[in-house]
Amino acid sequence: MTDLTSEVHELLRRHIDTNYRLSIVIVGPPGSGKSTIAERLCDALNQEFHDFVDSHKTSIQLNEGPDDGTKLVDGFQDMPVDMESELKVNDGILPSIVEDVDFQPVRETTKEDASEKTTIIGRGGRPNAIVIKEHSDLGTCKDDGNKVNIAQIVPMDGFHLSRSCLDQFTNPEVAHKRRGSAPTFDSNNFSALCKILAKTSKIPPKRIDSDEVWLKMAHSFYRDMPDILIPTFDHAQKDPAPCNNVISRYTRILIYEGLYLLYDQENWKTIFSTIDDTGAAIFVNVNVPETVLEERVAKRHLKSGLVDTLESGREKFRSNDLLNARDIKAHMISSDLIQDITNM
Repeated sequence: MTDLTSEVHELLRRHIDTNYRLSIVIVGPPGSGKSTIAERLCDALNQEFHDFVDSHKTSIQLNEGPDDGTKLVDGFQDMPVDMESELKVNDGILPSIVEDVDFQPVRETTKEDASEKTTIIGRGGRPNAIVIKEHSDLGTCKDDGNKVNIAQIVPMDGFHLSRSCLDQFTNPEVAHKRRGSAPTFDSNNFSALCKILAKTSKIPPKRIDSDEVWLKMAHSFYRDMPDILIPTFDHAQKDPAPCNNVISRYTRILIYEGLYLLYDQENWKTIFSTIDDTGAAIFVNVNVPETVLEERVAKRHLKSGLVDTLESGREKFRSNDLLNARDIKAHMISSDLIQDITNM
């Protein structure tokens, strides 16, 4: 964890003048601890920024620009009328394309509170939608630097296809049993999200004359960088929670976390190159022995109420999570840029 934090500091030092956002990609099998690593890294970076703002009495500055605009939704086609009708009559899902990994996400643009909102829809429909909202607060910044978080986790879990979507699969029984496998995620829209965020990452921030990284960051935010709303996973409801996570204009460090972010199949295989092309990224693969994974995941299943006994948790792990872990290992993107770490 200390080494990873140091690497992020070095990445910041090298790219604070060239990239509005940096990307940290953390992958690993179920039970590897990737979520915990991502959370600790995120908390540590935000706390460092808060401590700097507090100790230096630094104000947060919102700047005009970027001059070239973000153009985040260029390349997405407008939603066809028949698709809009299908969403309405099927409670926001798209039964006709739920298994179509080649479907290209579409956009829907509406007005909201005098500003524009664009929704990106993939094969999972509205539960897995991405919402891009323009800012209407173009006045003086009143945000407290101690409340501004510059690091944000971008979890893959919110792109689980909903249970309603799985019901529409050719073999719904298998789809539900193997939930968590690669085909049971809206990879179409998650890869679209990565492309959108990569565009914002490559925008140069306003240059600030200082050698202090945190000061340069505090003074180089763009006021018109839109909020990007993405789904999370509601474990109580066992389904995606739409628009439950906000990647705000203040987010400068994106911490991607999930199973298939370095997976070399279907839409997942585009993610590595999309993020790598930003020029400011770190890729980490968390390795843990299968025996350790089994105990961790079995205990997690028991604690969450998915099983009644620890042995049942182990059986559930072997019938699904272990298969996913081995699939990920067999289909990992090959690159010298990917660092392997062990989390025991």
